[in-house]
Amino acid sequence: MSLRITAKNFEITPEINECVEDKLAKLNKWQTELSNPRFVFYKEHGIYTVDATVVSAKGELAAHAENRDVLVAINEVVKKMETEMNKLHHKPDARRDDDSIKTRQRDKEERAEEKREHSFD
Repeated sequence: MSLRITAKNFEITPEINECVEDKLAKLNKWQTELSNPRFVFYKEHGIYTVDATVVSAKGELAAHAENRDVLVAINEVVKKMETEMNKLHHKPDARRDDDSIKTRQRDKEERAEEKREHSFD
């Protein structure tokens, strides 16, 4: 995984680079291969803007954050990416999926309820 970090209107310090690498490592807990991580930093009027994109096997993650502190902006971006990864990871379990665990459980409960109703007849 080759991390690409670019900045406009300021220099990337080793501290920022290390922070991005550490925070990006948090996404590895989902056990999904991440490729092409890209962080773009902007600084305008004392406000740092961070745009990040990462491609995973389940889809592309993208996040945007703004803050006066660059490290806080990095934390916000990674939190947003973690939320997206969580959604992608649990998408098959969602109710909108016809074969989801929740749907199968609900159908099973409905069948059991129908059996109980018919047994009283």
